[in-house]
Amino acid sequence: MSRRAEVARKEGSRWGGFRRDPGGHFLQSDHNRRVRLIAIVIGVAVVVIAVTALIASRDRQPELELVGVESSTALSLASATGTAPTTQAAPASTQPQPEPAAPASTQPQPEPAAPASSSTVAPTSTVPVITGGAYGQTPTVELAGFAVVDGSPDVLGLHERFARLDGSSLFGTPTADDPLRIYVGGDSMSGTPGTALANLSRRNELIEVVEDTRTSSGLVADWFFDWPRHMTERVSPGDYDVIIMMMGGNDAQRFRSAPAWAVGDEAWVAAYRERMEVVMRSARSMGRLVIWIGMPPVTPSNIKVITPLVNEVAAGLANELGNVEYIDAYDMFLNEDGEFSTHLTDANGKRVRVRSGDGVHFYSVAGDWMADEVFSLIEVRLDEGASIR
Repeated sequence: MSRRAEVARKEGSRWGGFRRDPGGHFLQSDHNRRVRLIAIVIGVAVVVIAVTALIASRDRQPELELVGVESSTALSLASATGTAPTTQAAPASTQPQPEPAAPASTQPQPEPAAPASSSTVAPTSTVPVITGGAYGQTPTVELAGFAVVDGSPDVLGLHERFARLDGSSLFGTPTADDPLRIYVGGDSMSGTPGTALANLSRRNELIEVVEDTRTSSGLVADWFFDWPRHMTERVSPGDYDVIIMMMGGNDAQRFRSAPAWAVGDEAWVAAYRERMEVVMRSARSMGRLVIWIGMPPVTPSNIKVITPLVNEVAAGLANELGNVEYIDAYDMFLNEDGEFSTHLTDANGKRVRVRSGDGVHFYSVAGDWMADEVFSLIEVRLDEGASIR
């Protein structure tokens, strides 16, 4: 054996069995083994990184940039007190507290006789402090000298738009400088009326619209998206005049916390109603108007079975709570025979496409119909002669 071959043989033993030819080069078969081994290691590393990122993203809920959140904690009470505020509200943890005030139940009342409403207002401070409530609770409003309405968070005089003695959501006359602020949220079905209103706002300077569609969300799967918490902590503190909600199509499932409850059981309905009530009460805080759009007729059996239940709960709560209006989208989208149809007749007698082929979602024309209903509910609360159309 030549000296070069002998060196190659020894070098091969040093490289873990990969052999070299007499010229000192790795043999082609061993070179391929090295390439395959490196490729396998890199592939495994990529898979591990991808799985880790996927798990992390499932636990992360997207943040919504809300309009007017900062201003909502320092709203003017000029219309309720007749004076302009002289200080700005600081975060709840650092807010200088006014002189101690008696609880609402024992708060001294002003001398003049109370109006027809049983609620009274005794302003002693012009700076409200609003703190988001915990899960399952409505936001807490701490406002020295102002009574609440029937124990609800509808505080009188908290926003000049809502400064009405009965706490009802009556609006003034929207202007380009002070437009009506509308929030639209819910599952994927809410996207159609939300888009219709947003399109109108681009041509109408009297309204501003924020869309917050959360596809595949609902009230049951709070592990996927927690609407009660989101409404209480993120949306309700925002400077909105109207909050519009539409959801329910994804709620035909059991609660993870109580898997023994079948959909529609008495306990299931009670828990579902409780979650919807948290959303409604949080949304209507400060006396704002809440509009809940019911579910339309659908064709998929798994959604069809829950539609009447969701609509019954929503309509019942809207009737029970103040400042909550219910739009019956079920009857709105039935045909002449009282059945689901992709095409319906509009106000001009023309047949138009209103529903998609999946038997659940809408065409844009349907969004315009729902937006028109929303405008009708708003305009009856505007100053006489005012309009947003």
